[in-house]
Amino acid sequence: MRYSTTIEDLKIKLFGMCKLRPSKTTIHKDGQPLTKEHCTLLYYDISQGSQLDASEVHVKEDDKKNKMRIFVRPSMG
Repeated sequence: MRYSTTIEDLKIKLFGMCKLRPSKTTIHKDGQPLTKEHCTLLYYDISQGSQLDASEVHVKEDDKKNKMRIFVRPSMG
């Protein structure tokens, strides 16, 4: 990942790695949702060592959320 990676790009990478569907995935930093998908990691002040939580939201209430913790180690560029 790079600091210029957008939230949308991150969701696409997550789909490739762990099959979390981008349209159903929410990403949080410190409990706050990252809702502006066109914004970059740098915009959200995400740097090396930041922890993000990604989860796939299901329509049914009885479904459990698929959650994963992301540890950020972006490269320069």
